[in-house]
Amino acid sequence: MRRLTISKPRVCGVFLKLAPLGVAVALSGSAAQSVELGTYPGGRQPSHQGISTRSQYLKMDDGVRLALDVLLPKDFAERKFPTIIRWTPNGRAARNAAPTALDLFFVEHGYARVLVDERGTGASFGVEKFGKRNLRDMSEVVDWIIRQSWSNGKIGAEGDSSDGRSAELFAAAGNPAVRAVATRYSDFDELSGSVMPGGILAEWLVNTKSDYSRKRNDVKFFKPVDEDRNGSLLKQAVRDHQANPDFSDLMGKIAYRDDFIPELGMTAGGIGVASERDAIQKSGVPFFIQAGWLDGASAASAIRRFNELQNSQRLVIGPWNHLGMFPSTLNSKEEISPLTTVQQWSELLSFFDRYLKEEKLPSGKQLFYYTLGEEKWKAASQWPPAGAVKRRLYFSPDFSLVSAMPTSGTVTYSANPDTSSGYANRWHTQVTPAVARYPSLDEGRLTFTSSALTEIVELTGTSSITLKIKSTTADAAFFAYLEILPSFGSPVYVTEGQLRALHRNGREFLKKDAAPLTPGEWTEITFDLLPHSVRVEKGARVRISLAGADKDTFERVGANANWNLDCGASFLDLATMERAASNPTVRVPAEDPDPLELRKWKGRFPVGNAFLEVVPAFDHLTVLQNGQEALEQTAHVKSGDRSRLAERNSIAKTIADALAKEDMGPLSRSVTLLLRPMTGSILGEWRSFTRQIGTIQSVEVMGTADYTEKNWAASFLLVRGTRGFRMFTLRWSGMKISGWGQDEGFPAIRDYYPAPDGTFVSPAKQNLPAARIRKVGEVVEFVH
Repeated sequence: MRRLTISKPRVCGVFLKLAPLGVAVALSGSAAQSVELGTYPGGRQPSHQGISTRSQYLKMDDGVRLALDVLLPKDFAERKFPTIIRWTPNGRAARNAAPTALDLFFVEHGYARVLVDERGTGASFGVEKFGKRNLRDMSEVVDWIIRQSWSNGKIGAEGDSSDGRSAELFAAAGNPAVRAVATRYSDFDELSGSVMPGGILAEWLVNTKSDYSRKRNDVKFFKPVDEDRNGSLLKQAVRDHQANPDFSDLMGKIAYRDDFIPELGMTAGGIGVASERDAIQKSGVPFFIQAGWLDGASAASAIRRFNELQNSQRLVIGPWNHLGMFPSTLNSKEEISPLTTVQQWSELLSFFDRYLKEEKLPSGKQLFYYTLGEEKWKAASQWPPAGAVKRRLYFSPDFSLVSAMPTSGTVTYSANPDTSSGYANRWHTQVTPAVARYPSLDEGRLTFTSSALTEIVELTGTSSITLKIKSTTADAAFFAYLEILPSFGSPVYVTEGQLRALHRNGREFLKKDAAPLTPGEWTEITFDLLPHSVRVEKGARVRISLAGADKDTFERVGANANWNLDCGASFLDLATMERAASNPTVRVPAEDPDPLELRKWKGRFPVGNAFLEVVPAFDHLTVLQNGQEALEQTAHVKSGDRSRLAERNSIAKTIADALAKEDMGPLSRSVTLLLRPMTGSILGEWRSFTRQIGTIQSVEVMGTADYTEKNWAASFLLVRGTRGFRMFTLRWSGMKISGWGQDEGFPAIRDYYPAPDGTFVSPAKQNLPAARIRKVGEVVEFVH
C-alpha cells in the first residue's frame, strides 16, 4: 500500500528532456580503426580429423585422486600441442558421453583438451574445497601436463559459470605454464555477484544450487575413469563427497565478507576469485571474458574485473542471460544471439591461438558491448565508454521524475513483504534456462515516471540511486528497478540494483563498515544499478520502481519497515551517452543461411543408433535418435477422418507462419478447437531450438504423414536458420494434449551447426557420439 504525504510542495515543472545522443568510444586512440568480432583467425581450417580419449586418476600431493580426461587428435603421433583445460565441479562428462562439440572444435584445431573433476566432485575423491587447496591442485595438474609427451608446455584454461571461475583461478595458481584464460558468464566476486548482491542473501539461488549439487551427487551422473571397469572407484569417490560442506547452510550464517567460516578455514570473501586479485594481476595472464546484460551480475562483475585488473582483457558483453542461452531484445519476441555459437567459438579460438600458438604479447584492453534497441555492437577501451555522462532526475512528490530539484516534499512507503520480481528474473534464470521476464514492476512498489522523451536517447553506463530516507527499523532492504515505458506496448525491463542498509558505508560488506539505521532519523543511501546499454525511442518514458522486498529471490530484511522518502534529496543518476564521436567499426561476419542446399538432400545415412532421414514423399529433413518417436509436439484437433491431410497441411502452414512471427494470435486462431492452451508449450519448444539455429530464414511445411496404425498423423515443418537447421513436428492425435521433449533426459532431435571446413557438426547428446556431415555434389555423407 502506498501512502502519500506532501508538505507545501513547490515542484518545478521541468521534466526529462534529453538531447539526441550518439556513441562516443575510442580504441587505442584510433578513431579510424576497424575491429572484428566473431571471426576465425585468418580463416584457419581444422588441422585434424578425429579425436582420441583416455580417462585416468591423478594423485595429488596429499594423496587425493582427481579424475581427468585427455582428448587428443587421433593423428597426433609425435606432435606436441598446447592444452586447454576445463576444471569443473559439475562433472567433466556424463556417463558414457562422447566429447562435446566444443571439445571436438578445440582438438580438431590443434589443441589437447584436458577435463578435470574438481576434488570432492564428479569421479574425483576427497572433499570439496575452496581457496588455496584448489590452487595447489591446479598447479599440480599443470605440472603433470607439461611433462607429457604430447604437451608443448603451454596451457590455457576455459569455462563458463562455475567452470569459468575455476578457469580464472588458474591465473592465480602461479604456474608460469598458464598463458591464457577464457572465462564466460562467471562472477569475479561470487559473494557480491550471486551470493549476496548488495549485501542481501540471494536465498533462492543459493538454496537451489545447493539442492542441485546434493541431488546430482550420484554415481549415475558421472563418468568413471578407464581403469574403473566395474564402477567401484566411482562409488568410493562419491562416498567421499558426503562430507562436502552444505554451501547454503554456510552462506545463510554470514552477514559480512570477513565473517570466518570454520568449515572452509577462511572468510566468506575467500569463496570468490576476487580474493586472489593480487596473484592474478602478478601473473600477467591475458583474459577473454564474455558476459550478459541479463545474466545476474556477470556484466557488472566483468566490468569490475576489466577496471581493476591490469591484465590484458578482451571483454564481450551481449544481450544474454546465463550461459548465453537466451538473448533478449526490446521487441516483443526473442531474436537469435547477435553472435552465433560458431562466432563465439571463433572468438575463443582466436584468443587461444594468439597466446598459445602465435605467442604474441598481451594486447591491452578491448571492450565490446551490445546496445539493445539499436541492435548494434560497439567498441571501447574503458567503462563507462567515452562520452557517457550521468543525468540527474529527482523524485518528485507527485511521483514524477524531474530534472530540477523539488524544494520540498516527502512520500511514505510501507514495504510490502509479498513483492516479487517473479520466477523468470535475471537470478532465477541462472539455474532454470529461460528468457528473462519480469512481471509488472509498479505493483506494490513506489514508482516515479518521467515525461515522454523528446528525442532518441541511449542509456549506456552504470546508473545509480540516492535515497534520503527515514526508516522505522534498524535495517532494511532497498530494491530499485529501471524500466522503459514505450509509447505503445508493455513496460520493458532494463536493469535493477539493491542494497541492504546495514552495508551502506562500504561496498565490501566488512564488519568495520557496518552501519545500522537509527529508526526515525534521516539517512542517505546510495547504490548502483547493474550496468546497461539500451537505445530508447522518442516518446517513451523512464520509470524507476522502489521496493523493500523480493520474496521469491532474496532474504527478507527489515520486516514491516516503513520509509519516509525526502524527494528533494533523492534522485536517479541515469547513465546516458552525451555526444557523438568517431567509433571503430565493429564487423561481425555474416553466415550462409543454407550452405548445404537442404532441398537436394535425399537418402538415409546411419550413424550409431541415430540416423539422418529424408523422406522423398514429403521432401523433409529430420535428424532423429530413436526413430519418429524422438521429439513430437502434440496439437489438439478433432479426431475422426484421418485422411484429411490437405486440411492439416493448411493448418500446419498457418501454424508455421505464426511460429515464424511468434504471433500468438494467428497461432491460436489457426486451430479453433482448444489450441490456445497449447500456444505456450508450442512457442516454448520452438524457442528452445531456434535459439540454437539462429535467425529464422524460412519455415516450410514439407508435408503430413498419416500413421493409421498408431492413430496419429504428423506434420513436418523444416526450419532453416543462419547457423543450422531442424525439423519441427506437429502431431495430430485426436483429443490428446501433451508437450514432449522439454524434460531432462527425454530424447531430442539432433542439431547440426556449420563448421569452418564446410561441414556441419552435431554435439554429442544422450550418450550418442558426436556426428559430422558434409555435402559433396549431390551426395550427403557422414564424416567419421
